[in-house]
Amino acid sequence: MEIGADIPPPQELVQCILCDIPANAILLRNGDEVAIAVCQNHVRNQILLNDTLTHELIHLYDYARAYLDTNDPKQLACTEVRASALSGECCRIRERNRGVITAFNSGDKFRQCVQRKVRLSLQMHELLRGKEDAIMEQVFDRCIQDRSPFYTYNID
Repeated sequence: MEIGADIPPPQELVQCILCDIPANAILLRNGDEVAIAVCQNHVRNQILLNDTLTHELIHLYDYARAYLDTNDPKQLACTEVRASALSGECCRIRERNRGVITAFNSGDKFRQCVQRKVRLSLQMHELLRGKEDAIMEQVFDRCIQDRSPFYTYNID
């Protein structure tokens, strides 16, 4: 995909498939062609679908605005930081529903959630296993500041 490449129409962009990997969705790339594959056997409700599609669309945005090399661990980690931070999957309500946040613990749970999600995503790449924390540390502070195309995070 080239910078500023056209995005396919929705009926071609999003596909629902059965997945044998522990993921809610993946961004598929084949040359200049892209598609979002939603794992229908893992996405259980509308809220999760919304967060999942937003996450994958942020990856797509990153690919469209600047060609990302998914073989570059730093670029991969950066788009994962952005997608996890911007998608809503780490907002307080989601973390409370997961049992991560209670009335008695606060602190920087948003940052911890984003780091946890990035770590899990990077672990899906066999060549990065065991290196995910070191790679994430190199890009985290810079990439979490990039809120494009949004203006703010949904942390509530």
